[in-house]
Amino acid sequence: MKELLASATQFSGQRLRLRRGAEIALIEFFNPVNGCFDPVSESELATVLDLLDGMAPLRALVLTGGTPGVFIRHYDLQTLHQIASKLSHKGLTFSKDHPVPEAAFPRVLRRLTEAPYVTIAAINGVAMGGGFELALACDIRIAQEGSYPIGLPELNIGILPGAGGTQRMPQILGPGRTLYNLLTGRMYSPAEAQQAGLVDECVHDALARALAIAQHVATLPAKACTHAKFLVRNVGNLPHDVGMANERTLMCDCLVDPASMALIKKVLDSGDGIETLSL
Repeated sequence: MKELLASATQFSGQRLRLRRGAEIALIEFFNPVNGCFDPVSESELATVLDLLDGMAPLRALVLTGGTPGVFIRHYDLQTLHQIASKLSHKGLTFSKDHPVPEAAFPRVLRRLTEAPYVTIAAINGVAMGGGFELALACDIRIAQEGSYPIGLPELNIGILPGAGGTQRMPQILGPGRTLYNLLTGRMYSPAEAQQAGLVDECVHDALARALAIAQHVATLPAKACTHAKFLVRNVGNLPHDVGMANERTLMCDCLVDPASMALIKKVLDSGDGIETLSL
């Protein structure tokens, strides 16, 4: 962890900074004003993901807030107001029959979801609206202990989550509890978010724990991690029999992977159980 935090900065922009070690990278968000995500944040995050795609294969990416007490507060309301004014001025109307093309923010979140490496949100402060949508797009969410809010309060101002919140939260809470949360503006403390399953752990130091998990992931065979992410992320997107067939096929692909074979032999030779290898 210390080596990564001391590593050279690969990218430093107005809104975020990227540091990368051999197999782990860290993105820290610095989002003025008030810690909100905006078009500059979108552009810089897309640039950083492009940079990572062009480097040596990455095993895990940790994302955290660079300002104490703030992960990402929410998406910038001034930007949304400007967009609303332009659309209204043009007299545009919208229908599910004519889907709106994917915009920059949902696109970068989809890239995190679909990335071959593991993505970990180290939530170290306020994470509402678009900020929590970014966390929901990550594979693992670690929250820091505290009294700050986590959730999707968009309906309180008459809008909806627009970057996957209504689609990803029901995968955790189910449709009923998600709709209740949206309609009531329910916010969670970090401890409550863990109890609900919206975050995986609530710890004293979210960044340290996220980096420890990232280091553990980096010790696992890459093929197994990539296949596991693909299988789990596509539950519900593919017919059940297709998912089961994919699992059987990718299991066999892992079995013949030299890295996996070496680990299996190591356990057999030691006489220990595989539970001793858990983080």
